[in-house]
Amino acid sequence: MTQRSRGGSALLWGLVLGLALAIFVVLNRLWLASTIRHAARGNGGALIVAVVGFVVALVIYFLAGYLAARRSDALESGVFAGMIAGALAGITALALAVIFAGAARNVATAHPAHARAIQALAGLSVVDGIRNLFVSLLIGAGMGALGGLLGRGSGGGGRVNALTPPTPASGQTYQPYTASVPMSQAPSAYPPQADPYTPYTPYNPAPAPRGDDYPTIQGSIPPPA
Repeated sequence: MTQRSRGGSALLWGLVLGLALAIFVVLNRLWLASTIRHAARGNGGALIVAVVGFVVALVIYFLAGYLAARRSDALESGVFAGMIAGALAGITALALAVIFAGAARNVATAHPAHARAIQALAGLSVVDGIRNLFVSLLIGAGMGALGGLLGRGSGGGGRVNALTPPTPASGQTYQPYTASVPMSQAPSAYPPQADPYTPYTPYNPAPAPRGDDYPTIQGSIPPPA
C-alpha cells in the first residue's frame, strides 16, 4: 500500500465523518442552548446534553480511525483520519463561538448597564472555542489511533497472501521456466567417482645418516678419520 493511498483513506473517512460530526456539533449546541434556557425555569439536563455530545464525538473519531486503517492497512491512516475529523469539529465549534461573540456585542450595545459582563462572556466564548479546537485535534488523534489498531489488518486491503501468486500487470504474461540445455544433451548420470576411502599410511621418515654413512663422491675430500 503506497503513501498516496494511505493519505487518501485518511482524507476520505476524516472528511466524511468529520462533516457528520460538524453537523452534530451544531445541533448539539442548539440543543444545549435550549436546555440551558429551560434550566433557568427549573428543568435541568444541560450536563446530559454535554455528555452525549462528548460520547458521540469519541465514537466518530474511533470510527474514522477504524475505517481508514481498515481500508489502507496502516495505523497512521487512522491517526490522521481522527485528526481531520477533530479539526472539522473544532473549527465548527470555534465558528459558533465567534458567531455568539458577535451576537453578544449587539446585545451589549442594547444593554449598556451589562455591556462589560456581556463582552467578557463573548471573549471567553472565543477563547473556549480555540481551546476546543486543540482538544478536538488531540482527542481525535488518540481515538483515531485506537480505531486504527483495531482496523489495521481486519480488512485485508493492503495485505498480499503469500500463497497467492502475484497478478501480472496489464499486457504482461508470465512465461514458464525452461531449461537452457535440452534434455537429450543432459548427462544421464554423474560420472563414476574414485574410491572415497583411502587407508591411512603412517608417516615413517628414514633415520638420519651417521658420520660413517655419508657417501663418498669421487674427487671429493674424504671425511676425517
